[in-house]
Amino acid sequence: MPQILCCACVDGADNGIVQECGKFKSIIPPGCSFVLWPLSTVASVSMRTTQLDVRTNTKTKDNVTVAVKTAIMFQVDPDKVETFYFKLNNPHQQISAYVDDCIRSQIPLMTLDEAFLAKEKLATVVKSQVADSMQQFGVQV
Repeated sequence: MPQILCCACVDGADNGIVQECGKFKSIIPPGCSFVLWPLSTVASVSMRTTQLDVRTNTKTKDNVTVAVKTAIMFQVDPDKVETFYFKLNNPHQQISAYVDDCIRSQIPLMTLDEAFLAKEKLATVVKSQVADSMQQFGVQV
């Protein structure tokens, strides 16, 4: 099979994942790199900080239904780009699930007034729990 040396351009805010015959080979930095096509392919992974808005419906201790909107800022850990790319299929959905679990474990223990007053505490707990859970996938919260 003939191979052609091709130029792969990776955007300035991304890193490139090089796969050779479907197997991970290397991570390439932003800019132009050469790969052997069709054996090698390059996929981009954004290194930008991303905001994810999560809306969670739950009930308080006094049986009031509330909708909690949580904004999560996250980015890929530069040292774990390979882990992020190969272990997560849909990072937004995974982070949303962790946020929902965290909110639904905290709000039902509080009355509506207590929940409103505990915004800072909730933010700290959500950040801590989501960051701990997502660290294994190469995500920094």
